[in-house]
Amino acid sequence: MDKVKAFLNSVKDLPAFPKSAIEFMKLSKDPKTSLNDIGKFISKDTTLSTKILKLANSPFYNRGREIKSINQAVVLLGLDIIKGIVLSLSIIRMFPLRVGGREFDRTLFWDHSVASAFIARKLSKEFSLWDPEEAYTAALIHDIGKLLYNQFFPDDYTRVVKRALSENKRYIEIEKEEFGYTHAEFGFKIAEKWNLPIELKEAIRYHHKLEEEAKNKLLVAIVGFSNIFSKQIGYNFPWEFEPLVLSENVFWQEMVKHNPKLKNIDEAFFTFEMREMKEKIEALIKESLEG
Repeated sequence: MDKVKAFLNSVKDLPAFPKSAIEFMKLSKDPKTSLNDIGKFISKDTTLSTKILKLANSPFYNRGREIKSINQAVVLLGLDIIKGIVLSLSIIRMFPLRVGGREFDRTLFWDHSVASAFIARKLSKEFSLWDPEEAYTAALIHDIGKLLYNQFFPDDYTRVVKRALSENKRYIEIEKEEFGYTHAEFGFKIAEKWNLPIELKEAIRYHHKLEEEAKNKLLVAIVGFSNIFSKQIGYNFPWEFEPLVLSENVFWQEMVKHNPKLKNIDEAFFTFEMREMKEKIEALIKESLEG
């Protein structure tokens, strides 16, 4: 516990939140932004441009002519996919070397994060719950505390995972015992140091437990539900699966308050739709992590 507190008090050990991610978040939220503007932004970054062109020309996405320009790639892939690769790559670049404990599957971590982001955006857009782009970003980074634990405390994190696999306790309870903070609380502490917007900080802090003190309860509910739902379709570590019963889920109940139409959602069809996105999500993350 003491080492985590010491880390939080040490600004020099903390990587800065990538400026490129912040700039892209602002750009993608602006209704005046065109696909051409997105293309110009991407073209400034050689690594990012290369990865997006490679993804656009991969067998999964490209069924016809070769994609040679960033603008062509943006049109082909669409803003959702572009957003996923820009933001995930920006954050992945913060932790390029240390992999941490072998129990932590970095690819699965990002698969889960991006799947959660797709779900949050879809719910927000189709049911007019929240700004879809902000919901996407909040869901994408909700588990940043896990990545930081794995990066800076790999041995301790491995011990947490092993305990979670062998003990009849929730994973976040074991985190609290070992670190003094759950990954949600730790991620929130880091988000404060990064001066992230209050909406993103609350989504990180409360995505496992909806608290009355949250100023943006609906966004927290969207992210919390998306986190759980992504696990239902296979994007979960074996030590953290959570059952989902819609009528009993506090995040779901909060969303229904804001749009009763959610009561009529066809859960089976929604699950099928999200599983249809599985290959896109995994292709995106594979390309982000390579190289």
